[in-house]
Amino acid sequence: ETFRRRKIQEEYNIKYNITPQTIIKDVRNIIEPMQLENIETKFDSLEEAMDADKSNKEELIEKYEIEMRKAAKNLEFENAAKIRDMLYKLKKSIKE
Repeated sequence: ETFRRRKIQEEYNIKYNITPQTIIKDVRNIIEPMQLENIETKFDSLEEAMDADKSNKEELIEKYEIEMRKAAKNLEFENAAKIRDMLYKLKKSIKE
């Protein structure tokens, strides 16, 4: 199948006088440092959030879940995992 497709592509390139060229891209960092400071919350730290009342914690959990999904979508799995861990601690504190 690969050879069949390659043959079709080569014929197309010859027909339209196309010379294949390598794509040149800058190297970019896929996993960037986590910046939870960018998450707009009422609290400066997780410790402050843990001391908040239940409604504030639930609001914070919603925001962190959104940020976790964004991080995962952007292939920032380390960041998503850190946020997940924070969510786990917040949810556990609500149950207590």
